[in-house]
Amino acid sequence: MTKATNFTRYTCEIKGKERSYETIKREWRCADCDGRLGEKWTDGDGRYPENWHIECLVCGGLDFVHERQLARQKAEAVEVIKGLPPELAQQLGYEPLPRRESGVIFSLAQTSVEI
Repeated sequence: MTKATNFTRYTCEIKGKERSYETIKREWRCADCDGRLGEKWTDGDGRYPENWHIECLVCGGLDFVHERQLARQKAEAVEVIKGLPPELAQQLGYEPLPRRESGVIFSLAQTSVEI
């Protein structure tokens, strides 16, 4: 999770780098709820000297995660869940994935190519 700071009219700082709101809306998501981000006007809040800021449109969060990082985390979570014993996966609210009967997932044998 990365907290947005130093808000201006068109940019804010994420991970020490100034980014435009357009880039953030296109490439980043809320780290709390996975919601889309949008620009908001807030009058009289000292955190936003120019009154504009960007936040999650669903929960109002200011912690952002890049979409690629979010996709990587989701893929890793699937792998973790696959490795859990079925009973534990069910306790966590996941349906256990069916196990393959064969021990071979793919073959490392060289295939022949006809020319």
